[in-house]
Amino acid sequence: MDEYFKQSGNQSAADAVSVCANCGSEIPAGEEICPKCGKNLKNRRSLIVTGIIIAVIIVIGLIFAFSGIGLTGGETASDLSEAYDIYCSPSWADISGDGAILIIDNTAGSEKNALKAISKINEDLGIPSYVTDRIKKASASEGLQMETHNGILVTWMYTAPDGISVMYMDTSKSDK
Repeated sequence: MDEYFKQSGNQSAADAVSVCANCGSEIPAGEEICPKCGKNLKNRRSLIVTGIIIAVIIVIGLIFAFSGIGLTGGETASDLSEAYDIYCSPSWADISGDGAILIIDNTAGSEKNALKAISKINEDLGIPSYVTDRIKKASASEGLQMETHNGILVTWMYTAPDGISVMYMDTSKSDK
């Protein structure tokens, strides 16, 4: 209950009377300003609600920031370096210095974030959705698999208990 008013007695909500915490005067139900001291009771509640909303937004932002999947706001990757910067976390991904090779390795136990990143990277780089589906459904018995699309060689392998490992290689950069 707001610190500026307290319910008095056992009354119904319709005829409840509040007591101003500032001056102790009774305040009729529905009033937003104390008739005796003029204290604005609604303003305090509005500040509390606004503060809670801001805190929730900050917490959600922090969760996304530390999850490895950012709130990209429509950002898309045009190459492997941008894909790493937008979608990956150093705890489960690595990029070569020249940006020609991106490796996503689920051995750190970040399967959910790694699979989200793989889906977004494949989409941004024009790799067909069937490749993403094959990566997500890979099993250890299939061994190393590969596909090349739009100059990007994608190789992947599932190993138990580590999970999926995917390597992207930009063939235009690796030939130089």
